[in-house]
Amino acid sequence: MIDKLFEHANPLFTLSVLLTVGFILGWLTKHIKLPAIIGQIAAGIIAGPHGIGLFDEEALHHFGPITDFALCIFGLTLGTHLIVRQYHNAFKRVLTILASEVIIIPTLIFAVLYWGLPLVNVQVSLPKALLLAAIGLTTSPSSIIHLIVHARAKGIFTKTLVSAVALNNIAAVALFSLMLPICLSVIDGGQNPGLWDFVFAPLRVLLAEVLLGGSIAAALLLLTRRQSSLTVHFSYLIIGLMLVAGISVSFRLPGFLGSMVLGFIISNYSAKKHLLLKSFSNIETPIYALFFILAGTHIDFGMAITAGAVGVAYLLSRIAGKYIAPTIGAHLAGVPATIKHNIGFALFPQAGIAIGFTLVLDSYNEFQAFSDYITTIILGSVVIYETIGPVITNLAIHKSGESNKAKTRLLDFLHEEYILVGLQQTNKWKALEELARFMHRVHGIRETSMQDLIKHIRAREKEMSTGVGDGLAVPHTIIEGGPKIRGVIGISHKGIDFDSIDGEPVYLIVLIATPKAHLDQHLHVLASIAKIFAHDPETRRQVFHAKTPAEVHEILQSGRAEEMNIYLEQELEE
Repeated sequence: MIDKLFEHANPLFTLSVLLTVGFILGWLTKHIKLPAIIGQIAAGIIAGPHGIGLFDEEALHHFGPITDFALCIFGLTLGTHLIVRQYHNAFKRVLTILASEVIIIPTLIFAVLYWGLPLVNVQVSLPKALLLAAIGLTTSPSSIIHLIVHARAKGIFTKTLVSAVALNNIAAVALFSLMLPICLSVIDGGQNPGLWDFVFAPLRVLLAEVLLGGSIAAALLLLTRRQSSLTVHFSYLIIGLMLVAGISVSFRLPGFLGSMVLGFIISNYSAKKHLLLKSFSNIETPIYALFFILAGTHIDFGMAITAGAVGVAYLLSRIAGKYIAPTIGAHLAGVPATIKHNIGFALFPQAGIAIGFTLVLDSYNEFQAFSDYITTIILGSVVIYETIGPVITNLAIHKSGESNKAKTRLLDFLHEEYILVGLQQTNKWKALEELARFMHRVHGIRETSMQDLIKHIRAREKEMSTGVGDGLAVPHTIIEGGPKIRGVIGISHKGIDFDSIDGEPVYLIVLIATPKAHLDQHLHVLASIAKIFAHDPETRRQVFHAKTPAEVHEILQSGRAEEMNIYLEQELEE
């Protein structure tokens, strides 16, 4: 009877058994300090047709829509990590690191597989080499974010790492989307695809995905503008993702990029983004678990022996590329030493997105001849990367000196994204307006309009100049609402006539906006600013001469300046 149950298993029974085995093995691997994904992949190997064969390929065939939907969840999550206003000061260095990765990592992997392995009599076809090179670019965002949260890390290295991972995977999705039509053309037309195959067909795919994700995102923003119900937001987001997945499958699009555009637009332009994204978090865990379990069912140990040399070459060339590329990019960008010395060790983890790419290949009939071959290589590599990668990344985070700094500080705005170097205005009132506009934009203030913020700042300044001397001004105002005290720093290399008490020009402005609900902290904040800047000539001198927001941030996170910016809970205790 039990044999018949498994032999003629219906999809719901298959689903329940796979999830049960996956959660048990996932729990066991977490219990021995390994990522749950390893246990979930192992569950798929055991239950699948290449393990003990609880379910055959026909029983697993029904779950294509689940993998398509899970792939779109990965894309959505990636898009939500890229919030433009948080990274406006970091784009130069992050884009330099990204460019280095995009050029070096796929090129190195492709060169080793396609040109290097034939030297030892191992042949890798052009489609296999191109696809593995594109997949090799990906980094596991979930593993790295988990490590950052666990280490309570915060700082310029952590911020660079998170943004580098987000952009890296966006580039990987674009590259993989480009490689698909190229490889299809090679398979259909031989080894010499034309200009259309290499340029226009891939660009058409990218454009179609961007338009698909953008149009559905625009519709979601319109529909949820006046909604406050969590259920309604959840329903709309589910429908939106299903539309992206369904239309992508119908038109043979990967689906990643469309859902990523959807997540990006929601995170940057929706006033209800937290409600939209929170509504979705509850179903991610079981869908991701099933996704990794289903991926494990594709591992064929017989094929693993055949692909052994290729798998080792892929593993080692990706490790080399993931260290060399970001390190070179960091040096070219002229970033602080903490990034240069650690970024190359932080990007080894690889998991969900790479696995997602292999399942995309499995959905194309043209790739059936070698999709299991690539899946076996990638999943074997993922097990290794997810075992040793997080350990090395964790060491890099601790070495950066940013562990245990995620606690809220009294001056919680002394971060790179809130620093403006090179104020253009030399007139006091125009400089205040420039800095107020900067504050409104980078903090995403919605409780008061930009014009009202400027009006309140000007009104307070007219009562008495906030130029406290020694090149420092601390203009401040009280606003109606807001979750916390907001602040920005502006540095002028020209000097501003601020009617200071010592009659000297101002080179450093710290602008504060305090909600009425936080008036009890207002004087403490002003006192801390005085301690850091007015009473410490060396810190003040270094900040005056800083050329970039990153340099200012590094000054304020080291030595005496950091010691005087106490943690908020410490201030409350005192």
